[in-house]
Amino acid sequence: MATKKAAIKKHSAPPGLDYAPVVGKTKNLSFGVIQANPGDECIATAEGAVFRRLYPVLKPEDRTAPWREPTCFRRDVLLPPAANDELLDPQRLSRTYDEQGFNIVDLVVAVTLRFPEVEEMPPVNTVA
Repeated sequence: MATKKAAIKKHSAPPGLDYAPVVGKTKNLSFGVIQANPGDECIATAEGAVFRRLYPVLKPEDRTAPWREPTCFRRDVLLPPAANDELLDPQRLSRTYDEQGFNIVDLVVAVTLRFPEVEEMPPVNTVA
């Protein structure tokens, strides 16, 4: 029995997006690889890519300072059981990745899952 191949399309990166999304038949799922641009003055890093996702709004002026209160809805770091607990910090993990990356081009895989039927809003910090 022959199987159908899903139509996969790679799109050019829209303005402001740091990777070219690849989409298949599931319209609310896409992925792409954020790459360093060796010929570019502003070389992409894993730390920069993670920072942009942790702070979609209200970015701190000094992105090298500790990332205390990210403005993203949710973030998780998943590590294997024997991993160093210091790497649970996304900033430390991405800096370590950059330091040990040996100038690799493929930095981070970005996966986007959209849930258009969900109407939940991110929690708002309120001062009592």
